[in-house]
Amino acid sequence: MSAKTLMARLDPPRVHGWGPLAGALSGAVEKSMAELNRSLMEVSVSMIKEHLNAESVSVKDAYGDGRHVRRVLILMSLCIDVVSSAFEGQSAVNRQRMVYKAIWEELQSTVHAVDQMTTKTPNEVATDQ
Repeated sequence: MSAKTLMARLDPPRVHGWGPLAGALSGAVEKSMAELNRSLMEVSVSMIKEHLNAESVSVKDAYGDGRHVRRVLILMSLCIDVVSSAFEGQSAVNRQRMVYKAIWEELQSTVHAVDQMTTKTPNEVATDQ
């Protein structure tokens, strides 16, 4: 979604007819979205690493555009990959629960959904290679 479309959805009556100001605001919103996405992903990575003593964590916006929008709050769908020895002996469901528990706060406010999650132990990663 373009920043202009986002601005129109955020506040349609005021954006239309603003001319150059609307373009400047669109750029500001786009920059703010990128900062929000980066910040959310950094916080999520940090919380997962801390809670699971994870060796590797990757958190990405599933669509790359923060495209789930609600009035002023931007919601994201995430893809999460985690490698942690804490997963040893745990079922796939319990592994996912462990990750959800680590990012519970973000799931309540900023994250719309986790579209994909991969959870592996270090031994499973070594076996895959």
